[in-house]
Amino acid sequence: MKSRLLGLIVPLVLLASWEIGSRVGSINPLFFPPPSRIATVALERLSDGTLFTELFATMYRLLLGFFIGALLGYVAGVLMAMNTLLRQLFEPLLSALYTIPKIVLLPIFLLLLGFGNPPKIALIALTVFFYVWVNTLGSARNIPSEYFAIAKTMTKRQWSIVRHVVLPASLPSVFTGLRIGIAVATLITISAEFIVGDSGLGYLIFNSRRLLKFEDAYVGIVVVGLLGFLLQNIVKLIGRRVTPWALVSDSKVGGVTG
Repeated sequence: MKSRLLGLIVPLVLLASWEIGSRVGSINPLFFPPPSRIATVALERLSDGTLFTELFATMYRLLLGFFIGALLGYVAGVLMAMNTLLRQLFEPLLSALYTIPKIVLLPIFLLLLGFGNPPKIALIALTVFFYVWVNTLGSARNIPSEYFAIAKTMTKRQWSIVRHVVLPASLPSVFTGLRIGIAVATLITISAEFIVGDSGLGYLIFNSRRLLKFEDAYVGIVVVGLLGFLLQNIVKLIGRRVTPWALVSDSKVGGVTG
């Protein structure tokens, strides 16, 4: 609790300095309106429904792309971890694509899928795919071979081995990838809406800046920050609930090393 309170000191000092500086004229209130004015505009956008409309548009693209990318990334990671031929065929290509900033692929997706939601959702899904794929592949390949040998003495079905060995062993690392993926996916969503959007928080920020409505732009920026923070913590909470054995393992390691 004390550390959380200490973490609020710097933001509060910055907000107070911003408020005072904007009101006394030491910083330009047109480009940097006081936080109290931004809060007032935020309440206005909540009351007229504008903020909810743009937030819903962003959430729809973000969550749909996130779930598609996470599912495909996990399946690809498991398949490549368990099949040497698949890994040898596809890992070099995927590793090369992984290093490319995904936002630069937006023009290609626009050519292939046209305008609207499909290219944005595809770009988000691709972004999340790589984070989940990398973490799944790495964790699944690090499972001791003895685990598979024991499992094969009990069942010959691949699905049973995946369910009872690969899934429990890989999930903690997968949720690490999901946490990173949801944060980067938020950035990609806002960037795509900023570039070619006609709705969403990214479009709200861009259009407000273009119209010199900087209060609305700052409202959008704050909401994006809160959204990213909330989604990361939701993924973190789900990960703790779904993989309680990971917490036990971490506590044992901490006890040994401490």
